[in-house]
Amino acid sequence: ILADIEILLANAIRSYFDGKQQEILDIVGRSDELEDIQEKMEQNDMEIDIVHFLYFSELVNILIATEPLQDRLDFPSKAQVKKNLNSLVDWRNDVMHPVRFILDGIEKLHKRVQKAINVIDQINDSIS
Repeated sequence: ILADIEILLANAIRSYFDGKQQEILDIVGRSDELEDIQEKMEQNDMEIDIVHFLYFSELVNILIATEPLQDRLDFPSKAQVKKNLNSLVDWRNDVMHPVRFILDGIEKLHKRVQKAINVIDQINDSIS
């Protein structure tokens, strides 16, 4: 579920910014690091979009910072993006870093899964 959201969000960002890489770098705030990575890839004849190097939290922050993209994905406000996606960033971190994971209980997990499903449905509906 989390991978689906990450892929959908990355594709939506890539489509929205279409070649405006500097705007993405300005929002993310780690331009030097990302430009170095991209330069190394280009030296090895690999063209990989900068979006592929972003963390899930950075994808969410781009959505939070970009009102027209929120509109495109049917999020009514920045607050709604934060409400729906920030807990999913936390969940993703729990999944990917199990040593830090503290069992929060079935109810919290269920709420996160339901939010994730709702976000996938919302994004899919908005791009269909």
